[in-house]
Amino acid sequence: MKGQFFRNFIYGTLPNFIYALLQFVILLIIPNLISVKNYGLYQIYMFYMSYITLMQFGWSEGMYVNYGGLTYRQLDRRSIASQFKVFSGWTIFVAVLMILIGELFFKSDMAFIVVALGIATLLTNLRNYANNILLATSRIAAFSLINVFGTTVNLGLVLLLLAVQQITYQTVIIANLMAILVSLMSLLFKTRDVLFSKPQVVVPWQTIKHHLRRGSKILFASLSTIIIIGIIRFFIQQAWDTATFARISLPLSFSNIMMLFISSLALLVFPSLNRQNHQIILNGFKVLQLGIKLILLSGLLAFFPLRVMIDHLIPKYTSSIQYMAIIFPAVFFQAKFEILNTTFMKILGLEIALVKINLVSFAISFGLGVISVYGYHNLMLAIASIIVVMATKSILGDYYLHTKMKFSLVSQTLPEIIVVVLFIICASMSNVVIGFLSYLAIVLVLIWQKRQIIRDMYVNMRQ
Repeated sequence: MKGQFFRNFIYGTLPNFIYALLQFVILLIIPNLISVKNYGLYQIYMFYMSYITLMQFGWSEGMYVNYGGLTYRQLDRRSIASQFKVFSGWTIFVAVLMILIGELFFKSDMAFIVVALGIATLLTNLRNYANNILLATSRIAAFSLINVFGTTVNLGLVLLLLAVQQITYQTVIIANLMAILVSLMSLLFKTRDVLFSKPQVVVPWQTIKHHLRRGSKILFASLSTIIIIGIIRFFIQQAWDTATFARISLPLSFSNIMMLFISSLALLVFPSLNRQNHQIILNGFKVLQLGIKLILLSGLLAFFPLRVMIDHLIPKYTSSIQYMAIIFPAVFFQAKFEILNTTFMKILGLEIALVKINLVSFAISFGLGVISVYGYHNLMLAIASIIVVMATKSILGDYYLHTKMKFSLVSQTLPEIIVVVLFIICASMSNVVIGFLSYLAIVLVLIWQKRQIIRDMYVNMRQ
């Protein structure tokens, strides 16, 4: 297990780091080349695109969880091929419906965006289906390299648009769709022996129902953060202009890139631990808990060079920095919940608890969004409510896990909250160098305090 896990770690982390780096470059290029308003329209497309996986009701997520831990050769090819035919038919129906709605009920910019979302629904959901086959069977290298390839195509197309001076929000969206198409075709080719096997004569409806029953809970949990933040973003979009929405979306986009990279670790953890007994799962949690927290808290240091980059490379968005100081800590709670809480709650069969946590979080997000946006019309208060909701969600996740894992809830949650508060203070300093050095000192002190636990963790990992 150890050798396989570390091979997957290297194969998964390195390509995902490259993927995140490419996304980061794209994010620095696009806002500089189009107006703030047009960037806002592009962000509206990206905002709603994050929800299109809801259209498959957790089907592919259920498949990922139910097949997680199997090898690629152990997959029932005829059953999966039959399921894929039904899945494709449903996805095409939804995509065509969205395109018709865009053409018939919307005008101008929003019509283009809705039609593009319809196309993205088809491409993205089919891509996710193939992706989850690779992930469930721990084919991390193939999954990661194909994603890197797709993002490289996206960056190449953006640079081509720049060279021919055809940069608009519409052409950037088309470039994004073409990149998704390229990665989809690569995935279909890679999994052709499974997806295009001779299907069963009788569609396995019971298997599909089982995927939907379990996957809907997982999808609900995995998209919960996007929905929680999305509620507040939607209120902001309605209450302020497109330019303000763009300035809020930029730091959220940087945060999402960090989140996607860090969450790639969770994709490595689940299939490996899902095969193990309870004691190994418990040991895995203890090892990962401290390691992930230290990585995430150290990762907040990225705020300071990013702040300098925005100041010098995208001066139009300098006002976004004040929001980024609040949004970045939310990444810590969000990533911690996804990597630790969600992963181990899935392994332990606590999907219902995940649903309860998310329902509470939705209610808090909606309430704080209404109060901050419509009650006080205060943009900073609306942004601050994101971190409040994410921290609450993380603490609730810790509460459910501590009943199974038997760890001290207060000793685990209180120190991280203190460090996050100290980060916000450092990030808000007018002198970026002093802020960076101050937070760096805090992280080093934290690592020094945990040095013995880190040594023990290293020994456990070697064993």
